[in-house]
Amino acid sequence: MKYYVLDEKHKAIVVQIPIDAFERIENVMENFGLAKMMDETEDDDRLCRDNALSYYRSATDELESLVHQNLIEGAGEVSQGYPEKGQGPSPSRKSPTETLSPWAISRR
Repeated sequence: MKYYVLDEKHKAIVVQIPIDAFERIENVMENFGLAKMMDETEDDDRLCRDNALSYYRSATDELESLVHQNLIEGAGEVSQGYPEKGQGPSPSRKSPTETLSPWAISRR
């Protein structure tokens, strides 16, 4: 099941899907990206373990920061959602559906 969030012109701007579907999609994308990067860097110089871990951590932190920033800029209030996986809405935050007009969500 998926829900579409519509703007005032009834144009779909966000798709809301179950977390398990999102996690499967995310896993496929990460695996694809890793395989592509491995293919592209096959002939590059190798890093020692410590340098490789340091590089991986900094790249991961940078990517998470960019993703978080894009989610906040792109979805506004909708990105506030749930603070931690598996938790319901906190009292200080509105759920994504509470921040939208009643007509803004449609099921397709």
